[in-house]
Amino acid sequence: MAFREKTAIVIGVGQSVGRAIGIAFAKENYNVVLADQDYVKTGNVATEINATGGETLGVKCDITKKEEIEDLILKAVSRYKKIDVLINAVEISAPKPFMDITITDWETMMNINLRGALLVSQAMAKEMKDGGGKIIHISSVAANVAWNGMAHYSASKGGLDALMRAMAFELAPKNICVNVISPGVIDCPEQNIVIKNEAIDKMITTNPDKRFGKPEDVAGAALYLASERANHVTGITLVVDGGYTVR
Repeated sequence: MAFREKTAIVIGVGQSVGRAIGIAFAKENYNVVLADQDYVKTGNVATEINATGGETLGVKCDITKKEEIEDLILKAVSRYKKIDVLINAVEISAPKPFMDITITDWETMMNINLRGALLVSQAMAKEMKDGGGKIIHISSVAANVAWNGMAHYSASKGGLDALMRAMAFELAPKNICVNVISPGVIDCPEQNIVIKNEAIDKMITTNPDKRFGKPEDVAGAALYLASERANHVTGITLVVDGGYTVR
């Protein structure tokens, strides 16, 4: 067991983007704490990373539950002594026409995509104290671009972007940088329904780089924001969409 100099917590590794981020950070010699509410998927990613010589710890965590967040932090600090980076890649999309969205649909979306981000950020910032660190949330271009059946999802991501800016302002004196990565459509199972809703051929032909993003594209952006090269970068939305939103 060879512990590295820096430790990153990646939450949401049960989905493609979170998995790619966890693998990318392990390749860059971070200790990686992998977390998801699906412990089986977390274990699968941990096994994958460990097989290549990475150092990981898998923890079950539902970020809507404070007690599970506290358990995640306790296990991470007990093993690696400190937390340098948090990447929150947890989200649900659940497309539904605007007129059909129920209060339950709305509250579920906000609970996971927005309330969970608040809870995990507060807990991590408290642990980072004045020693500094990086908090990175995965948002979406849907915060600023309308997609069919995604009104509640867009609202949650718009709220996440606003929360990030307020966090960046308040946590700057503690040397904690807070940023958001805003992907366009990523070619992965979780977004296939979005791709179908928006008509795959039309989106590819209108996207300037003529392709959908890959989970690894988002992981590369996360590595930059977590690095020392981004020590003076806080409060930004880093768009990873191949130029989709420049039109």
